[in-house]
Amino acid sequence: MVDHNLVSFDLAKRFFGLPKEIPCFVADFKEYLSPETRSFDAIAIDLGGPGFCFEEQFDPATCHSITTRLKPSGRAILNMLAATDFDAAPDLISSDLSEGHMTSWIFDHPGRLNRNVLVACLPRLRRSANRHYMAKFSKSIGREWALRRPRRRSHKSRPVVVDIACTS
Repeated sequence: MVDHNLVSFDLAKRFFGLPKEIPCFVADFKEYLSPETRSFDAIAIDLGGPGFCFEEQFDPATCHSITTRLKPSGRAILNMLAATDFDAAPDLISSDLSEGHMTSWIFDHPGRLNRNVLVACLPRLRRSANRHYMAKFSKSIGREWALRRPRRRSHKSRPVVVDIACTS
């Protein structure tokens, strides 16, 4: 477990049942992950706060660091915030996590303002199993959550410029 705040580990152990044998590292997750050479079965990311910009923190290089640190059967999940239905961050990040051997799914609350969104990054080789389990999970968590694939390409995509002529 990596967190920049030592208190987070105490809170996780005390209130969320984090086992004592889980190694905990005080560091920025990006600085910890980029030089890391080990592969992981899972990576869970839950961060944010006032003024936090997910699009900046989860740029293509960071997303690449996450996916390359996963074992071929590994999975990652990101809990993030979306301001509105038009917030592009979940789609951009999900697309950037869908590289190489990985594919991503988005669990969203359409229509809600300032909502949690989950981005699940799964092994591409298990595409049919992933589709089955994502649909099953979606049904079990209720109608408020919608399961979908990313709508936007990635941070690397060129913006589309539309010229609209207005007449008076």
